[in-house]
Amino acid sequence: MAASRLFNAKGVDTTSLDEIAEQVGTNKRMLYRYVGDKQAIVAACFDRAFRFVFFTIDQAKSLGLSAAQSLVATERANGLVLQSKALSPLSALIPFDALSEEARASVQGLSRRLSAISRERFAEAQRAGDMRVIDLDELLHVSPGPIIWLVKSFIESDERRQVMIADEIAEFTRVGIAAL
Repeated sequence: MAASRLFNAKGVDTTSLDEIAEQVGTNKRMLYRYVGDKQAIVAACFDRAFRFVFFTIDQAKSLGLSAAQSLVATERANGLVLQSKALSPLSALIPFDALSEEARASVQGLSRRLSAISRERFAEAQRAGDMRVIDLDELLHVSPGPIIWLVKSFIESDERRQVMIADEIAEFTRVGIAAL
């Protein structure tokens, strides 16, 4: 969480291991020993961010909602997660070039898995008539857009405002995918 918060605020290249170690109350040597180098930490942050997304998808699916309602609920939940200082997931804007080749392959695999899950969820909503028929490839390219900016540390808001923002993102999603 500390590393994700720093990477989101400053970028990977300008965040030092000393800063991460200081945030968690240790030193760089202990960080190396128990966590690894910066590439390992960035890879763990990406993995953690994907776990949040997959969790919100699974939770929304468990609610017994229509496919479209599940998509809207997921966007709302992700909007809350991305604003949470307690969770601080890594931003999707962090470039993969900070990763080793092996870690990059792992993150790309997670990204492909998320794309496949998202494609199926959108297709299910289209088949049910709950979502207008649009090009899913195009939709998958733009779907992260409305919430991606929420992890930036310059956005300060209280809990009430965070809920309002998440509700607005959910409404944006609902209107954007609504059947015509």
